[in-house]
Amino acid sequence: MKIIIVGCGKVGTTLAEQLNRENHDITLIDTDDEALKNISDNVDLMSVQEMVRFIRYRWRQASRRQI
Repeated sequence: MKIIIVGCGKVGTTLAEQLNRENHDITLIDTDDEALKNISDNVDLMSVQEMVRFIRYRWRQASRRQI
């Protein structure tokens, strides 16, 4: 199964590790480069970080226009 997890805190990391042991395809999304690197050293997954930065940037731009 292909699974997307948003956030690699304690819950996201634990979930990713468990699902990895069950041979699922995992994509992990977070803004913390270091946290993504730490988990990707131990778990076979794809991480998405740059897209999150872009989305946050665009979100802030849109929010400023509405004020």
